[in-house]
Amino acid sequence: MNMFLLVLVGSGVIVIFARQCWLRLRSTEEEAYYFTRCQACQQKVRYAAANAGGKGMCPRCLRPLYLPETSQPLSRPLSPHRVGERLLQKT
Repeated sequence: MNMFLLVLVGSGVIVIFARQCWLRLRSTEEEAYYFTRCQACQQKVRYAAANAGGKGMCPRCLRPLYLPETSQPLSRPLSPHRVGERLLQKT
């Protein structure tokens, strides 16, 4: 019985390892990313080129965001807030 469990667990580990290797090799193609700034809080937002032209959400202020078709030149942020600081809407 112990030998059966050992073989079963070992097989499971091998299957999981092989799956992870296959998933890693499958995504050899680099995905292009674009950048824009949130109009509300000036947070720099990175998004996949496949999502260009769609809608997204700012990770800082959680407001809806339009994702332009092409990457925009980024200037310095106008906001004095630190990077990653979440700004909650006051209601």
